Amino acid sequence: TTFFKETALQWQELNISANFTGFLRQVGSKADSLALLLLHQDEVVATLLEYLRKRDALSSEPLFAMLVAIARDLRGDFYKHFQSVFETLREVVSPSDRSNVPSDMLAHGFRALVYCFKFLRRQLVDDVVAVFEYYYVLLTADVRDHIREFAAECFAYVLRKISPAKLPELLRAVMKLLQADGSIEFAESIGKLLFESVRGVRHGFHSRLPSVWPLYLQMLTVHAVRPAGEDEDTWVVYLAVKNLVHRCLEHTRQEESQALWAPTLEALRKWTPVDTAAAAGATAAGTPSSKSKTTAASSSASSKA
Repeated sequence: TTFFKETALQWQELNISANFTGFLRQVGSKADSLALLLLHQDEVVATLLEYLRKRDALSSEPLFAMLVAIARDLRGDFYKHFQSVFETLREVVSPSDRSNVPSDMLAHGFRALVYCFKFLRRQLVDDVVAVFEYYYVLLTADVRDHIREFAAECFAYVLRKISPAKLPELLRAVMKLLQADGSIEFAESIGKLLFESVRGVRHGFHSRLPSVWPLYLQMLTVHAVRPAGEDEDTWVVYLAVKNLVHRCLEHTRQEESQALWAPTLEALRKWTPVDTAAAAGATAAGTPSSKSKTTAASSSASSKA
């Protein structure tokens, strides 16, 4: 048997809505075994997405449960369907006409998305830049605020699984998208995403904070502030990092803040080394050395004599 079949048997007694029973009838026995499901996976997934796009509130929970079940059955084989699954989920939770979506449908949709992330973790991490380049639309100004928040929290799960060695590649893609979009809302969503990737429990932080925090701050070395006359697209990178830091400060408490301060100060020491030559020049220009003072005093004494 399959998780898909077990989930279908469970829900056919709990939900008798026309949309869900129609889906079960159309799928039939194509998923009675894993071999059959592998053979008919394209047809089954296409049918499931077709019924999800109807946005029927009565059948949304069992249909999203079926989506989780087939992702659990297929695992890595499900990855080839992930982009079309995501596009369908985006249509359901954030329709183009900006119509209201029932809160329970949002909850079921994002819950299913997180489970897909879990079952496809390895594939998503390996292909994270390409995935983010279509996922980011849920973080832009065209999407309602609470949906952007949910979307950032969901993708933070994937972000936590990325090694520090691979993270700079994703951050470069993020900065490129920030510059192209240029909206404050998208910058705030990126700040939320980065924050969720390091947020811990009880006002603390995730154990990976020391390794990724310098990489987040390093975004400032690319676009630090918005100079006078500078285009808005370079400013939004600073806004994203500012939002990240602000959220971290609101989250933590004094007794937990050392985990944040230590890597921050270390990064600042690394990026702002003391320029001894400049310091010497400033000293020479502003305050005379002892030798020059002695020479000046001798000259004064000679003139008086």
